[in-house]
Amino acid sequence: MIYYTAYDFEKLPKYDNRYRHDHKYYPMVCSFDIETTNIENKYAFMYIWMFGIGDDVVYGRTWDDLRTWLQDLRGALHLYIDHQLIVMVHYLKYDFGFFCSELNVDGTMIARSKHDVIMCTVDDVYEFRCSYAYTEMPLDQIGAAIGIPKIKGYDYTKIRHSSTPLTSDEKLYCETDARILTEFFKIEIARHGGVHKLPLTVTQGVKKMIGSNLSGSDMYNDRIMMGMIAKRQLRIGYQEDAKILRRLRCAFFGGFNYCTTMYKSQQIPDCIGLDRTSAYIYEILTKPFPADRFTRMPLPDDGDMIHLIRHDGIYRNMALLVTIEIKNLRTKLPDVGFLQAYRKNYLSSDFVDRRSMVTKKIMQIDHVVLTLTDIDLRLLHQYYLCDDYRIIDVYGTRYGRLPDYIIRTVLDLWDKKKFAKQRIKEIKKTREPTPDEQMEYDRIKSNLNRVYGIFVQDPIRNNYIWDKQSGSVIVNPAEPINTKNLQYMPVLYQWGVWVAAHARDEMLRIFGRLCMDSRHGKKEYNYRILYCDTDSVKGFDLDMNIIADYNASVKRRVDDFCRRRHLDPERLEGLGQLEIEYYQSLKCIGQKQYAFISDQGEFVYHVSGLARPWTDDDGQKHSYFDDHFDTAQEKMDAFDIDMVIDAADSGIMSTVYGNKTVVADITDEYGLTDTVSVSSYVLLVTMAYHQSDDILDLLECHDTDRLKQTIDKFNKL
Repeated sequence: MIYYTAYDFEKLPKYDNRYRHDHKYYPMVCSFDIETTNIENKYAFMYIWMFGIGDDVVYGRTWDDLRTWLQDLRGALHLYIDHQLIVMVHYLKYDFGFFCSELNVDGTMIARSKHDVIMCTVDDVYEFRCSYAYTEMPLDQIGAAIGIPKIKGYDYTKIRHSSTPLTSDEKLYCETDARILTEFFKIEIARHGGVHKLPLTVTQGVKKMIGSNLSGSDMYNDRIMMGMIAKRQLRIGYQEDAKILRRLRCAFFGGFNYCTTMYKSQQIPDCIGLDRTSAYIYEILTKPFPADRFTRMPLPDDGDMIHLIRHDGIYRNMALLVTIEIKNLRTKLPDVGFLQAYRKNYLSSDFVDRRSMVTKKIMQIDHVVLTLTDIDLRLLHQYYLCDDYRIIDVYGTRYGRLPDYIIRTVLDLWDKKKFAKQRIKEIKKTREPTPDEQMEYDRIKSNLNRVYGIFVQDPIRNNYIWDKQSGSVIVNPAEPINTKNLQYMPVLYQWGVWVAAHARDEMLRIFGRLCMDSRHGKKEYNYRILYCDTDSVKGFDLDMNIIADYNASVKRRVDDFCRRRHLDPERLEGLGQLEIEYYQSLKCIGQKQYAFISDQGEFVYHVSGLARPWTDDDGQKHSYFDDHFDTAQEKMDAFDIDMVIDAADSGIMSTVYGNKTVVADITDEYGLTDTVSVSSYVLLVTMAYHQSDDILDLLECHDTDRLKQTIDKFNKL
């Protein structure tokens, strides 16, 4: 590493004035990183910063050093407001929590929430971006793929400050982290064809792919679709259209999740796991979707929902949004609920960030107002009971197929994933894939999975800005809603609502058939389904004929799609079908919390929030279960509903954001004392695991005292 005052700016390429006027970004991506010291989970401070530029990494020890470096670099590169430099930061939201009070952060930014910044501007000329949002890969995986392995074994528990001398190994660790990003983005710039073509996030990259297919014969039809929704339905100024968007947002919720209480925490032998292959892609390609603008429709004359479910009369071939008031709603079958209720009624409230629209699964509720698609209304009738209901209003539009540019993009991504998967399989026959080969496959696979994320991306988001007066990220009072997504949307939000509804319908169709089979005489509910989660089913003694029949019906639907599109059915072989996996035993302790012993005798666990197994440099597998128990059965015995895993083994990290000014004298291990002053900081605090909602609610906590009380409470268990 080079100390920032010793850097030679003459190394950098020079560009004439015409280039600077014609291009928004300097044709190079730099990187930035900091290392920090945590003082007893009370506050934290930076003691070294690294700035990757070209083939070098420069560093400094204080914020004054960084401000001087940025000022000098600005002059050397002739940067100004219309000719900026992109600076990549892995996990920008962490680094931003430190430098937001030290650097000149401009008001404009892009953020998913107040503490999840993915882009901000410093000094009007430095555009800091989150490289994790771009890759969604940890830094060590990126480094392995480009041949620069991340240095391991850095001791974060040591107290260091800006006067602490760093060893050569410590400097190498700091340098490597910055160099990984600069070298990686050299490759990305070449792959995309320029700095200006780099997407901000993975999702934005896939959205650009969809937009590139938006041409030719589809352009006219697409303009009709965009005008239908983006220019009318989603614009807040239209009162009737705002009502429709609110209903669409309330009608969207996640997949069907189920965990039986009968066999909860019991180890069941000889189980089967079923996974749907690319479930959401199957829905997108083969199912009908709302194909026009929603308009208000008359209510059924007798107020009976059955007319809407059957699509009688004027509701024939109509996609419906039904708002219904229900009294004493309850499930017919034990543990089988899929509807979700919002914390408050958003049909009459202003637009809000969807993250605040907290939902809860309905098993029984005395009174509720729901907005449902016609698909979910049918499932409501099938799986719930109630004392009384009243249909408040109905909005409808005709059913149709998705436009060609969507289908072309999805098919193209499917082909790429299929080819990459076959290539990886061929490689594995002779050797293990290299890190770059594995990363390329993961990237292609992620792009296909991101299609669903684009469909369900909420078009209404809060518009965040940096408020220098309060020293925090706030919602812009002058323009609280980010309307950029409304100007042009290659994918419409109403399609995403129906994709999620179709996926729930398919899962409940599978669930209903498997748990209501009649092999043993009378057709009645059985408890052989142990667990369901969005696109997977796990159980025992399942009827294989039902599984075969379902796969056959899926194949027929896929073949019909191929026939309409004049495609070879082999191209979509396996799409949407159930893949079978056998387990020696399975144990479920709650939703998104299960473990099994595979057919090969390997113990595998999936627990939301709990760290997954990782492999060290020697190829040794590590996790709480691997480090404390020997055999698969011992690990399965330890996996229970009342298990407690201490903070050192859980891998659960809680993020605490602080903005209180702290001035303190810090003494390092060498006996050197330095005065540190911090105004904003981020603490990453490890927490013990215990099956409790309290601890899960605190994974993003901004109250240090409350967090510390909860940590102490659960770490004592």
